[in-house]
Amino acid sequence: MGERVYVAYVGGTIGMRSTRAGYAPEPGHMSALFEQLISDAGTALPHVTFEEHLPLLDSSNATLETWSQLARTVFERLHDYDGFVILHGTGNGPANDESFLKAIADATDSGVVVVVVTQCLRGRVIPTAYATGSALLCAGAIPGHDMTTEAALAKLEVLLGEGLPADEVREMMLTDLAGELS
Repeated sequence: MGERVYVAYVGGTIGMRSTRAGYAPEPGHMSALFEQLISDAGTALPHVTFEEHLPLLDSSNATLETWSQLARTVFERLHDYDGFVILHGTGNGPANDESFLKAIADATDSGVVVVVVTQCLRGRVIPTAYATGSALLCAGAIPGHDMTTEAALAKLEVLLGEGLPADEVREMMLTDLAGELS
């Protein structure tokens, strides 16, 4: 059979394009990039089958059904390929889950402060960089920027413990008070 690799593109940062709402997966974009990569490599690579799984999703919008379907795809092709590559993203809040976004909006409308942080060791939350982050902002969440999860939790506990109004807490969460934000 020779070396054969199946590449499934599900969505995520690697194949996103800039949109008015932030970076979002775009059908055909990653395919074109991948075709160029394969062309440039010539015969140095094994035979590669590239397939986009539509609709393309930020991984935060993937459901159990999404991953189950992907697992079925791999299982069905198990004997046809020597290797599999799954391209997907690391995610954000689920931008296409209306009930989730409504819950965030209802919470923030009622005075609950929702802070979006990252679990990455380095980096920051830039909510407008991706469509999923923009959706969280539109629902009323605020970015934690480069605060660690622990710092955001401690800061939120202290500010709420002071009995401050939600608008003031939101404003102070975006302000460096003790070196928690750079």
